Amino acid sequence: LLGNVGVTTGGGVGDNFTISGTTNGDIAGKNVTVTAGLGNVTFTGAVGAAQKLGTLTVTSGATTTFGSTVAADEIGLTSTTVQLTGDVTSSTSGLVIPGNLVLLGNVGITTGGIAGHDFSVSGTTEGAGQNLTVTAGLGNVTFTGAVGAAQKLGTLTVLSGETTRFDSTIQADEIGLTSTTVQLTGDVTASTSGLAITGNLILLGNVGVTTGGGVGDNFT
Repeated sequence: LLGNVGVTTGGGVGDNFTISGTTNGDIAGKNVTVTAGLGNVTFTGAVGAAQKLGTLTVTSGATTTFGSTVAADEIGLTSTTVQLTGDVTSSTSGLVIPGNLVLLGNVGITTGGIAGHDFSVSGTTEGAGQNLTVTAGLGNVTFTGAVGAAQKLGTLTVLSGETTRFDSTIQADEIGLTSTTVQLTGDVTASTSGLAITGNLILLGNVGVTTGGGVGDNFT
């Protein structure tokens, strides 16, 4: 990117936008906005790895897929489904995913870290055996839809100095939740380990917690 760029496709089904290589600015801080209507958006290579982007905004009524890492000051991803493969860093803001999240690899998500730099997923979160780590600093973390219901996660780790909220069920092999307050609404299953909640626990619904059941698979 030699300047701030907006890309707009025809907007119909199949009017997709794809980049097979990497995406960078000639210098750091360049903005890119992709508007694809009902088309898919795919970034195969790393985004902002060599020169971190300023703002990355994607609007797609279908699927947005990142095949590698993503780094920008601000990231907005509005799609029916967002697929992530590598780490995502939104260094001066939060990260909001209004649709579903699918993990294609082990993913670490890092927000700007100050109050208001929140991470949220409005849809479901899936990824068979994949690990998800969310580091939000003083931001809140919210999963509105079920986590791991169709495809159980490997390890789910959340680090937030504020509130981590789950509005549905959680299923993963291992779960670690470090927040000032953790809010649970549905059943939580850590199928091969214990469950440690470092902070206060608030129940927003009737909750069943199930650990792996082996020696040392404790709930604390």
